[in-house]
Order: sequence, then C-alpha cells, then structure tokens
Amino acid sequence: IYIGMSTPNSMYSCDSVIDPKQGTTGGGHAVAIVGYRLDPTANGQGYFLVKNSWGTGCGESGYQWMPFETCAENGFY
Repeated sequence: IYIGMSTPNSMYSCDSVIDPKQGTTGGGHAVAIVGYRLDPTANGQGYFLVKNSWGTGCGESGYQWMPFETCAENGFY
C-alpha cells in the first residue's frame, strides 16, 4: 500500500520509529506500507512498517516504524 503524507520531522531525521508528536517539515512524501506489528504498549496499539526511498542509511536499512496513531494525527494526510 502506498500513502502520501506530510513528512514528519522524525521521518526526515531518519529515526527508526517515527514520532508524529514532533510535527512535520511542511513538505510531503510517499512511502510504501509493507507490514505491521501489533504492540499493546504502543500509542495506537501497533506500528506500520514503511519502506522509504531515502536509502539504506535511513531508519533500519531503509525501513521505519510508523505508529498506528499517526493516521489519527490532524494534518498528516
């Protein structure tokens, strides 16, 4: 699944886990959702595994974890 969204600051910083509470860069980006992980301790109860196009030096070898709660954040889509 491909999604277009505002680019979270932590995604732009290539953090392994995207933090939607840090705000956005003001730009947009598209990523592919390639998996998920349920985690009852996470905000939103889990994470989507997203494949970024910024190379293997970003996140975990080019992949980042996006909390389910990101989908509920106002202004991300």
